[in-house]
Amino acid sequence: MKEILSHFDIKNEVADPQPLKIGFINDSFIVRAKKQGEKSYFLQRINHHIFQNVEGLQRNIQIVTDHIRKKLAAAGETDIDRKVLELVPTKDGKLFHKTAEGDFWAEDTKYTMMGGETCEKCSYSNGKHALSEMAKYHWTYLNRDYRESVTGMWRTDGTMDTILHRLGYRFVLDRAYITPQPKVGSEFEANFVLRNVGFAAPVNKRDLEMIFVNVSTGEKFIFPQSEDPRFWLPGEHKFVLTCTLKDMTPGQYKWYLNLPDPYESLHNDPRYSIRLANENVWEEKTGYNYLTTITIE
Repeated sequence: MKEILSHFDIKNEVADPQPLKIGFINDSFIVRAKKQGEKSYFLQRINHHIFQNVEGLQRNIQIVTDHIRKKLAAAGETDIDRKVLELVPTKDGKLFHKTAEGDFWAEDTKYTMMGGETCEKCSYSNGKHALSEMAKYHWTYLNRDYRESVTGMWRTDGTMDTILHRLGYRFVLDRAYITPQPKVGSEFEANFVLRNVGFAAPVNKRDLEMIFVNVSTGEKFIFPQSEDPRFWLPGEHKFVLTCTLKDMTPGQYKWYLNLPDPYESLHNDPRYSIRLANENVWEEKTGYNYLTTITIE
């Protein structure tokens, strides 16, 4: 967001843009001045699929606001800046900034929550196009009740099933390679290959733990990891988890991957743990993802 803001001719020092929860078509942000009494700003990502002529849209806004300013000035009004919008141009004199890749802030939705509702029924809202746009802009949520004419069309053609499976994240564990013949007190290493087949990465922070449970005694050993699932964007990810198998006794252990909520009050609540999309791995009582049973010598 700072990079986007740097293209505009803003004279005073401002804080980082903060999202505003208004509207469903464009994404809006408030940019507050750091010093009291200086100008703050309203920043907006224009949905150029709906407003396809962005240059014309901004030019019309400028014409209207300039006209209103002149009328207020002629009427002797004071403090006009508080009564009418003033467009801030970019440093090269334009009324909007367009990213180098030809899209408006598409990269931003990799790490900020994106979602909303549909436009009216039209050629733009067909199922194939909707899936493409939701993937491109990393959708996490959808208002399925609006508009029914569009969501109903998606239910009929099967698009809605795909959308519901891919909204947000959906992790599939493809492979995991572990240290052969692991021994008590030794280093244990696991190499994972995981795919996110959803539209987006997790929004909220999640812990990541390797857990070993002794099959005979039920004793549990938890090894926290530093890997951050919020960076598991759509596509394939390879990562390595390690731990030292200390204070354990030789025997068979069930091996789990756990992605719980980091808050203490929610950490052990399975409803707040991430469930892998693989079959026969989810342990409902604990919220753990079972990987396999291994023998530790």
